Amino acid sequence: MQNLKNIKKIVFVALLYSCTTPKFYQGYIYSNEKQPLSDVKVCEINKNNCAITDSKGFF
Repeated sequence: MQNLKNIKKIVFVALLYSCTTPKFYQGYIYSNEKQPLSDVKVCEINKNNCAITDSKGFF
């Protein structure tokens, strides 16, 4: 019975965590030729939250 309660708690926490919005975004920007693009401004839609890609295309 105790194991069932623990499993319910774990599932609840997992569901709660999966419903939260991401705290950050990260990724790479590449050209059609698969070359990294530097100095590209990447912004979140309807937010004043932007990042600039580095020489490897990472933001």
